[in-house]
Amino acid sequence: MIRAARVDELERLRGIEYAAGEVFRSCGMGAIADDEPLTVTELALFQASWRCFGFCRRVGCSGGLSPA
Repeated sequence: MIRAARVDELERLRGIEYAAGEVFRSCGMGAIADDEPLTVTELALFQASWRCFGFCRRVGCSGGLSPA
């Protein structure tokens, strides 16, 4: 289920972005992998305006976000 991210999950979102970047590195696109994810402060601006989402593996979950 896709849902709005919580403030306490923003650092986890950065970790997901780092992991996603590694896929690009394995395809010879290291420049994309090296691109720094948004900071927690930047993500918080999106989260505060309801524009920061994440995937949760079960409906109604209150636990942390997961990579898709």
